[in-house]
Amino acid sequence: MPLMDAVELPYETPIRVLVVENNDNDARLLSEILLDTREAFFRPVFVKSLAEMKQIAARMSFDVALIDMALPDSNGLETVQRARKCAGGAPIVVLGSDAQDGIESVRLGADDFHCADELDGRTLIRSLRFAIERHRMHQVHALARLLSSLEDPPVADSPLRYGEAAAGA
Repeated sequence: MPLMDAVELPYETPIRVLVVENNDNDARLLSEILLDTREAFFRPVFVKSLAEMKQIAARMSFDVALIDMALPDSNGLETVQRARKCAGGAPIVVLGSDAQDGIESVRLGADDFHCADELDGRTLIRSLRFAIERHRMHQVHALARLLSSLEDPPVADSPLRYGEAAAGA
């Protein structure tokens, strides 16, 4: 089985999205977008702050984080930096208000950025799915590089065997 096939998941598999949004109206809109799409099956978990994100991320894994830049306990690019540390390696899609923040967010490790006032459901869904897939491909390529960099271990009838090498023979 090729390595790429090993990480491919069917779209019927729930996509766990950690949504960090403190505005109830925006959270409601994001919920509608995530739950009403036919392109994928999303299972969102909503929190209102980075502190809550950190607590949830410590207890459960998620496939992608969707984070608003303006939160009660963090604002702006600081939010992206702090969320990156809380995300446990999961991809992050950021919602903000300024395109320049988008460029800086990506430089700080966000996988994608959307201006919240220009957001449409189809684009957001595609962005989340692409962020997950890019993240998976980066993991596959990193694993492939690691495996190809390993030297072949000594063979059984070689003068240098594992036990002898460890004993300094």
